Amino acid sequence: MKWWDDLWLNEGFASMIGLKANDVVDNMPLSKDELAVDIARAMRNDQMPNSLPVSRRDEAFDPETAFTSNTYKKATLIMLMVERIVGEVTFRDGLRLFLNQFMYKNVDHTDLLAVLTSVYSGSTTIGGRLAGQNFTLSEVIETWIYQQGFPILNVRKRPDGKVQVTQEIYRHIPGHKRSGVQWKIPLFLRDPVTLKPTVKWLVENSTAVLDLGDDIVLDREGRSFVRIRYDDELYLDIAARLHADANCIPVAARTRLMDDSFTLAETGNLSYAHALNISVYLRREKFVITILEPLFEHFRNSAVANEEVKIHEDDLRTTVYTRVCLNGHPSCVAYAQQLLSTLRISCADSMLSNKTCNTIPPYLRQPIYSTAVMYGDDDLFEFMYSKYSVEMYQMERERIWIALGASKKKEHIHRVFDGLFFNEVPVDLRPMCAGYVT
Repeated sequence: MKWWDDLWLNEGFASMIGLKANDVVDNMPLSKDELAVDIARAMRNDQMPNSLPVSRRDEAFDPETAFTSNTYKKATLIMLMVERIVGEVTFRDGLRLFLNQFMYKNVDHTDLLAVLTSVYSGSTTIGGRLAGQNFTLSEVIETWIYQQGFPILNVRKRPDGKVQVTQEIYRHIPGHKRSGVQWKIPLFLRDPVTLKPTVKWLVENSTAVLDLGDDIVLDREGRSFVRIRYDDELYLDIAARLHADANCIPVAARTRLMDDSFTLAETGNLSYAHALNISVYLRREKFVITILEPLFEHFRNSAVANEEVKIHEDDLRTTVYTRVCLNGHPSCVAYAQQLLSTLRISCADSMLSNKTCNTIPPYLRQPIYSTAVMYGDDDLFEFMYSKYSVEMYQMERERIWIALGASKKKEHIHRVFDGLFFNEVPVDLRPMCAGYVT
């Protein structure tokens, strides 16, 4: 029996199937976009000097050190990379063949990859090189599982409009001794003519020349376990395109672009000017709002009485209302203003903590108060300010305090600080400060 040390394959495959199942069960295929976040988190772990490779070649390793975050996160991404290389249909067909071929047998990752290669290449013989390449799929994957860390791709624009790509190991800590490590890197592109997905390769000690066509970023689907650094000309072009139309780059690539830019700037590998210039587009970023808007409409049209809200749904409602309302969603703003209009009448002579007059559920008061003040008039601000001055319950005072600070009018903000500094409204800041510190 062969020595088995492919824990990464077991856990990575299981996690990958879990992502696919989640898309089907929830009928909300967001895993492709969430994958960009998973990659960012995994790279933050793998970029540290004490990170460990996904697997090791030697048999005498400590099992207790085998279980790391990389065993799950990076391994999952490697399996998804394999699927992306050979294609989803080929991956599924190869998996069926693998299960039939090696049923009840002792196998390792090379057996699975050999089967996938044969199906991908259209060969009846198990094993062999990838079609059109001088290396096997196993040789590709072993550069990812046996080496710690990951590469950074340097992308430069050529006079002919194409880009050239080189690789080096990413060093998060300057002066760290990692060096000389190279990978076989699949570059996932769209054919500039047919726009169909295609794979180009950047192998060790080489340069890839690519035609990105109308795409302005590399890896537009955000699938590769790499960081990407563009030259100055490309960064300026990317920023200009994003400022004109945020959707010109898919959301996964936008996530990758922001994470890479600020991480590289943090480590001195990129000017903050580029990172900040790109981030200006965030004022028009609507991806999260488009996901939350239907949920807000569902919550708004359903009962909000405390006793009718499901367990843990109150936190979800708070998050949805906060994100949607404070971003100026017209329906949400109108709803908040309607509730406050009613509240001004029912609680005219009472504190807002009075449950008899204030029927807004406690978990919704913060976003409702803040939204109403942010988009309300001077009279509403004065009403909330007067309620803050008479409120006795600290939690309700904090809700009102935060809402007052949400006003867009500088005279309102000055009024709040005048009350603090000149004791117009007695206030003890210690409980609030303690809450923020903890």
